[in-house]
Amino acid sequence: GDDESEIANLGTLLQEVTVDGRPLVSLQIIGVSDKDERGAIVQRLATELAVGHDRSTLILDLESDGAEYAAALGLLDDAPALATTLPMRVVATRVPRLSIGLGSFEHVLRDCRASIVHTQQILDELHEQFSMLLLVASGDLSGYAVRRLATIVDANIVVVEAEQTRGAVVTRLCDMIRSGGGNLLGLIFDGRKYYVPK
Repeated sequence: GDDESEIANLGTLLQEVTVDGRPLVSLQIIGVSDKDERGAIVQRLATELAVGHDRSTLILDLESDGAEYAAALGLLDDAPALATTLPMRVVATRVPRLSIGLGSFEHVLRDCRASIVHTQQILDELHEQFSMLLLVASGDLSGYAVRRLATIVDANIVVVEAEQTRGAVVTRLCDMIRSGGGNLLGLIFDGRKYYVPK
């Protein structure tokens, strides 16, 4: 349907984006509404990147432990967890070239006491095995982690839920990302109605 062609178009756009002359390799997906379809969007986008563009892709769920993505995408029964020094399991899904980080990242990427250098080292280690990292931001937008990661990842996309997401909230979030030095790639407008409440 239209959703699939829009995700395919987004996947193609992401292949064309460059950061400092190199391809985009990390993207934070930020939702501002509890009712948005962030999870479904991330699953479809990750599948498009892995299958449609041959990118080895890793989903990092900073909201939870990755179990919902694992259940939705299915895990390979006989696939061993990939070797990593990080306190998480990285497992392959049934979708070729698509893996999920399982476990809580609270103390890994969301720790406000961890230095930016340490967080960058974590992402660099993951980049050794994956050509695209999709980080699903925590729903707590007041937290330090979303702001810090917004400056470390190559780009950020904000999910806006039709008739739910307030325009002022989106504006503040976008301003926060840009003022902190993060790259805002754009917005994903989710839902059937085409307006955002003031």
